[in-house]
Amino acid sequence: MRPTHKKRLLMLANALETRIPADRFDLADWRLHAEGQYEEERRRYVSDHELLHGCGFAGCAVGWACALPEFNEQGLYWDGAMPAYQHGPEGPLFGHFDAVNWFFGLKQEHSNLLFAAGSYEGKAGPLDVARRIRFFVAARS
Repeated sequence: MRPTHKKRLLMLANALETRIPADRFDLADWRLHAEGQYEEERRRYVSDHELLHGCGFAGCAVGWACALPEFNEQGLYWDGAMPAYQHGPEGPLFGHFDAVNWFFGLKQEHSNLLFAAGSYEGKAGPLDVARRIRFFVAARS
């Protein structure tokens, strides 16, 4: 694992442990609106501002990372519907899980292990994901 990728994963673990409220964390989707009877009502556009400052919004680990300045400065951001990663000022642009994989230096199966709801027993919170990230990084150091 490259030092840059290790640092980014540990930055995310730290943010999950210290800055992401458990009641506004949900691995079900990148970002969700808590209100709404139907799934499509919940999956509408959620801006960085709404996620960071509004109530009634939730995000997964990556959805939250896309709203945090320390990740934005490194090229990871929210494009309105999914994560995006610009690899350098003139580099290629990646979206969805490709963005996650390139930004954190992961294979798809590792992204699933860390960030997919189905890889956890029960409803995982931010501390559960942070713990798994730290274990994953330690196993590759």
